[in-house]
Amino acid sequence: YHATGLYTFFYEENGILVRQAARFTFIVSVDQGPVILHHHSSLVPNPKPE
Repeated sequence: YHATGLYTFFYEENGILVRQAARFTFIVSVDQGPVILHHHSSLVPNPKPE
């Protein structure tokens, strides 16, 4: 099975709270119980200004 989705995490940089969108993918096997076979997360690119 696989699961994909979006999430938002927050961190502080130079005293400013930064909000960053990210995406994830999990590949899971349920044959031997729920086992994560692969996980990947990456930032969602910021849109280019017009």
